[in-house]
Amino acid sequence: MRSVVPFVFLLCLVVAVPLLFRQPEIANNPAEDELVVISPHNEAIRYEFTRAFTEYYRKSTGRSVHLDWRLPGGTVEIVRYLNSQFEASFRSHWTTDLGLPWDREVLNAFANPRVQGEVDGGSRAERARYAFLHSNAGC
Repeated sequence: MRSVVPFVFLLCLVVAVPLLFRQPEIANNPAEDELVVISPHNEAIRYEFTRAFTEYYRKSTGRSVHLDWRLPGGTVEIVRYLNSQFEASFRSHWTTDLGLPWDREVLNAFANPRVQGEVDGGSRAERARYAFLHSNAGC
């Protein structure tokens, strides 16, 4: 039993130390504005960019800004994430706001820069592209 006590003490110490030294919550940040940045960059680059941008933003606008860094992975993962966000946003606009059925043709056309956007007289794909370009669909 005596040999277990030091083990339990060390285990409690390992759990308690990170809790004692954790950073304050981001929600307590008094910044007036918030900017979400999706980036594959390392901590040193994020730190320098945050420092420089917050200073620039304060001088340009007179307001404070908090940068909320999102790190979903590398560039490929970021592109996938952004594409899925745009698709979900436009799909909601297409089906809810416009009341039109969603199908593969619309999916393949709305973000395709090779499709010419036409509002009247165009194909379903062209109408989808036009609707996307003239909507607030985004992320």
